[in-house]
Amino acid sequence: MTNHRTAPLTLLVSALLISQGLAHAAPPERGSPEAAAVLTIATYNYGGGNDPEQTLDAYYDKAASSRPWIAVIHGGSWAAGTKAASAASARKFQLAGFQVFNVEYRKTSDHDSRPGVPWSSQRDDVIRAVNWIRARAAQFGTVANRGAVYGFSAGGHLAMTVGLTGNGSTKVRAIVSASGVLQPHRLQDVADSDPAVGHGGNYPTVANRTLARWAAVAMRCPRLAWADCSRRWDAFLPENLISSDDPPAMMFQGTADAAVPSQTGRAFSYWLSRKGVENSLTECVNWPHTEACAFDGGARQAKMIAFLKKKTA
Repeated sequence: MTNHRTAPLTLLVSALLISQGLAHAAPPERGSPEAAAVLTIATYNYGGGNDPEQTLDAYYDKAASSRPWIAVIHGGSWAAGTKAASAASARKFQLAGFQVFNVEYRKTSDHDSRPGVPWSSQRDDVIRAVNWIRARAAQFGTVANRGAVYGFSAGGHLAMTVGLTGNGSTKVRAIVSASGVLQPHRLQDVADSDPAVGHGGNYPTVANRTLARWAAVAMRCPRLAWADCSRRWDAFLPENLISSDDPPAMMFQGTADAAVPSQTGRAFSYWLSRKGVENSLTECVNWPHTEACAFDGGARQAKMIAFLKKKTA
């Protein structure tokens, strides 16, 4: 299914894109190469049917060729949110010279008269989207094996699980996680801990307890409840997927994140390094649970873009 929501538009009419909810970033600086680019935004179904939750928005320059691509994955506790929440991030990646695919996926909770689906349907959807993108590289002016994945919050978890799972046709060259739920078991341990004692330097909050409940919904059972449940949780933890040939990963984590325990980034970086996987962690001191930790409009954002360009070159 192809649904062209817009005709090709120049970046000079970004106000129109914003009014349609398709983009939220400011236009590029005058004279920059991106200022002359022709942006097309179109929605496609990657699932082979008509499921609106198996769609993606392609942000691309029709005249481009051999560009790297990025799959962007929104957050929402695996249970809520839509790709509209990632439109601004997708636009910023597109302005940086990537062909961008903003991915929707099926949720774990019932909503809009639709039944929820358990994990690993969300990861499987993103892998399906990545395969769809790679198979249509020529159509979108990209190169199949020059791709990366980026995600925020639960989307960061999905980006990491997809990037670490990928091999052969689904392998990507880089992973970026912003405030990603990279250790769901740590989230559970903190949420269940004594508020006076905490767990591993983190203390329970309303936000992480809520996120922990949604993780249990994704699993359809609490952690450590019984053997089958433990096996499901083991498959849910990205660190169980790490191998020495995985692509490099860049992580951003706020030290005042009330939803994702702040020690998550350091712990996950340790496990990546132990397996010999190139990685970096940027901690945003006193920053909350926010995508702006990566998209700061300054040095951190420039570092992320440089990393992605280098790894997808």
